[in-house]
Amino acid sequence: MPKSFSELAEAAKSAIVDASALADALRRNVSGEVRFDEGSRALYATDGSNYRQVPIGVVIPRNVEDVIATLSHCRAHGAPVLPRGGGTSLAGQCCNVAVVLDFTKYMAGILEIERSMGRQRTQPKGPRIIDIDILLFGPAHVNTPTLTVPHPAMAERRFVLEPLAEIAPDVKVPLLKKTVRELLDALPKGGAKVKKIPRN
Repeated sequence: MPKSFSELAEAAKSAIVDASALADALRRNVSGEVRFDEGSRALYATDGSNYRQVPIGVVIPRNVEDVIATLSHCRAHGAPVLPRGGGTSLAGQCCNVAVVLDFTKYMAGILEIERSMGRQRTQPKGPRIIDIDILLFGPAHVNTPTLTVPHPAMAERRFVLEPLAEIAPDVKVPLLKKTVRELLDALPKGGAKVKKIPRN
């Protein structure tokens, strides 16, 4: 039985996955797009790097239920899963022999949620009644015209790091290669205090 991460990764690469049975199960249980054809797999075999890894298949989920169903069926079939992000990686993290989850088509509605709550984007960093940010998405690094993950300013913001350190102090922030706690401890002492709103 593999014990180290590298042994587990090697075992996942060499695992035989019944792609046809997995695709059938996903098509029956996912409302989004399930693409296991050669053309779609070829499109997702690359990212911003020189690496080329043809995926087992691609799922474009419409909602959280699709993501849960995909993870469940991939686990049952022994298939690795890769959340793709923007596909901009320069080190090959966005392509692998896995089932690729692409969230960019149907699950990119944060700006629409902000608009529905009355936010008007009239000036950069101007006043706003709502501001929804994606700080992290696992180890993913995303850099597109509409989304940057990790959030580019999170390492400078106590009001981000202090509450995040309460729930995930040991999470390592991609690119910065430091944990949330290490980033919080590196902030200058003093400055604005983070005020907690009491729960009702």
